Amino acid sequence: MKPALSIGLCLVLGWTGTVAAQTDKKPRDPDAPDGLKSLKHADPTVRYNSAELLRQLGPVAKFAIPALREALQDKNGRVRMKVAEALWTVEKPPARVLLPVLLDGLKDRDQVVRVRALVVLGQMGGAAKAAVPQVSRTLTDKDMSVRMEALLTLGEMGAAAKGAVPEVLAALEDDELRLLEPLAAVTLGNIGAPAVPALVKALADKEARLRRTSAYALGLIGAKASKAAPALTEALTDREADVRAFAAKALGRIGQDAKEALPKLSAALKDREPAVRVAAALALWQVDGQTAGLSVLKDALKDRGAYVREQACAALGEF
Repeated sequence: MKPALSIGLCLVLGWTGTVAAQTDKKPRDPDAPDGLKSLKHADPTVRYNSAELLRQLGPVAKFAIPALREALQDKNGRVRMKVAEALWTVEKPPARVLLPVLLDGLKDRDQVVRVRALVVLGQMGGAAKAAVPQVSRTLTDKDMSVRMEALLTLGEMGAAAKGAVPEVLAALEDDELRLLEPLAAVTLGNIGAPAVPALVKALADKEARLRRTSAYALGLIGAKASKAAPALTEALTDREADVRAFAAKALGRIGQDAKEALPKLSAALKDREPAVRVAAALALWQVDGQTAGLSVLKDALKDRGAYVREQACAALGEF
């Protein structure tokens, strides 16, 4: 290890008051900086801050890997989660090194520990695929912040979280999660093509929020959601305006594979809701290069609703 790096770490730890007293009489590794003793300090705040400093250093802190691995057994849950995060940032070890600690953290009584465990699992992404069932269960956690972080984590896992799609959709049935509906849609969109079959099924659900979220998520998936085109075409006549608008947007993002929807998209230019008309106009252009909706977009520029005017401007930009 470069001497300057060792000295630098010790100075940083010194600035935060985290350097432990020199009480260890055991033979020391000559390459290990004294600052690493802070990972064993009696005060958990000191141990936490030490792990955070190492996380900030990133891969250049590889000298600390043995000490961090040992600190995964820390008796304080918050410290263990921070150590796991630091170790992932510094080393990116095999998932089997961190998963036992993180999965145990998901069961901790402290909601902060549960949230931090989810954060690290999200950072690991697809590498944490084995944790998907346990993360899915936290979607019903009693704490809203945990449920929110679980959605984010599953989204960051991407296609590896395909097994969680039913649980994500089921979570939308919870009235308390209504505000998280956009977040759930983004999560499903990040999971991508593996989520399409379940989203197609949800488009026919009696709950409007499920249909709305599914249509939005399919739009995020785009061309890879081409198999959903027939269901999205049917959704153009949904009783909910948001569902119709999101369905039109999704068909536009699917592109040429959605040509069978052209007749219904043309009919949607006369929808009673301006947002649906704007979405249909743009979709006709994206799917088949049709400019039949140009007059609709021009009219929408004078709409009372700012959102409609904004969407019309964006659509005209694409034209």
